[in-house]
Amino acid sequence: MKLFPLIKFSWLKAILPHGLFARSFLILVTPILLIQVILAFVFFDNHWNRITDRLAYAVAGEVAVMVDLMENPDAKVEFFVEALQALNSEHLELNMQFRAGASLGEEQEAFSGWGIFVGDALLREINARIKSPHRVLINMQNKEVMIKVAVKGGVLFVDIPLRRLFSSTAYIFLLWMGGVSIVLLIVAVLFMRNQIRPIKRLAVAADWFGKGRDVSFFKVSGSKEVRLAAQSFLDMKERINKQVQQRTSMLAGVSHDLRTPLTRMKLQLEMMGQDKDILAMKADLNDMERMIDAYLQFARGEGDEETQDTDLVLLLSRCAETNSKKNFKVDIQTEGENFVVPLRAFAFERCITNVLSNAKRFSNEVEITMKRRGNTVEIHIDDNGEGIPEAEREEVFKPFYRGDKSRNTSSGSVGLGLNIAQDIILSHGGDIHLNESPQGGLRVTIELPV
Repeated sequence: MKLFPLIKFSWLKAILPHGLFARSFLILVTPILLIQVILAFVFFDNHWNRITDRLAYAVAGEVAVMVDLMENPDAKVEFFVEALQALNSEHLELNMQFRAGASLGEEQEAFSGWGIFVGDALLREINARIKSPHRVLINMQNKEVMIKVAVKGGVLFVDIPLRRLFSSTAYIFLLWMGGVSIVLLIVAVLFMRNQIRPIKRLAVAADWFGKGRDVSFFKVSGSKEVRLAAQSFLDMKERINKQVQQRTSMLAGVSHDLRTPLTRMKLQLEMMGQDKDILAMKADLNDMERMIDAYLQFARGEGDEETQDTDLVLLLSRCAETNSKKNFKVDIQTEGENFVVPLRAFAFERCITNVLSNAKRFSNEVEITMKRRGNTVEIHIDDNGEGIPEAEREEVFKPFYRGDKSRNTSSGSVGLGLNIAQDIILSHGGDIHLNESPQGGLRVTIELPV
């Protein structure tokens, strides 16, 4: 039995940034902000508030002395006012004025900004030392504090500069703390960008390689761990390319070697007459030759053709014109513009031709619709044939799979057409899948990244 229930933080994952740079920046900023908050709290609570209290204590004591002297029954107010005014202005920076017969007025003590801390501290000390009615007013614009105290015969006005109650160390401390933190963050951001840049280049190279594009621009760089991952990617790329080349060479070699005995057999059959058995053998040889051609086509699907920017509208129009026959019609419709996509033009044309050839055997009309959706180009190829059962739509992409139950080759299909098409689309980083067509037949959907 667990002592503590498992706490789920799925909500936290939703609000946290997903990028490596943003997360690294958050890791750096969070402790700095926490340290600044803690230091600011300690500074204001222990240092700045204590200094403010002591400054307020001194000012309140000076004002209390003046009030006590003026409240003395034997004191001559006019003499004390003149004497204290001269001494205070010269030594204590207090501007003192006595107004006979005046009143405190209706002004209420209200502090704002930094004046809240200063005003509260001063008012607290004056309340403790002066029992006579009084008011404390702070003018933050003029940086002055006015203390009004009701004394014998009138009101004592005392003007004090705010600097006697306010310590500038708060500003200096906050400026230094904020300035140093900003400088450190800028240095950290520049350093993180240099560390993350090789990772982004690796991600771009992997994406381009998956789409069959040239990645010769990619070089190993960055920290030790990133360089290790980059070198592993390059090694993997070389192994994949070598394996593909070996497979292509093997299939091409085997198919080429099989052509020689087939050609010899065809010549011998041509010289043996035209009876029933000879015709059957010729049909078998033609089927074998057709399968070999399909193997060669499959092998060429991973050739050394370079990727280049290709206008899909022109390419599809060429395929439609080539495959259109008297009893087979191909229409093209486009939605939007800018259908220039980096791809291997001959390989992609072979893919479209295979799809159209497959549709040609089962329908008499095909409609090609192309539209752009964000960074993806969608191509829908709809025919009006019988379609393919949903259970077989994934199976038809397997090599040598034919949908007809008898699995004979009378239809001219070897079972590699859609497999070659899928192989070409996947090598471009796209996807191909089958659905039911609005025309009642089969819809082949091709998605290509731009």
